[in-house]
Amino acid sequence: MTNLDADQREIWDLAHPRVIEPSGDQTLEQARHFAVESFKHACWFDGVDPPADDVICVGA
Repeated sequence: MTNLDADQREIWDLAHPRVIEPSGDQTLEQARHFAVESFKHACWFDGVDPPADDVICVGA
């Protein structure tokens, strides 16, 4: 795993937004958990190591 430089981070941020909202009957915590796991999975495929709490949640 590697860390992103500033240019890569900007591209990553544009391609992988991390602001989420619960959908359907999902709770905010369920939505956050799904987003975190999805983000970690995407990073694993891209070979980068994301910060542990790099997800912003909005909603009820």
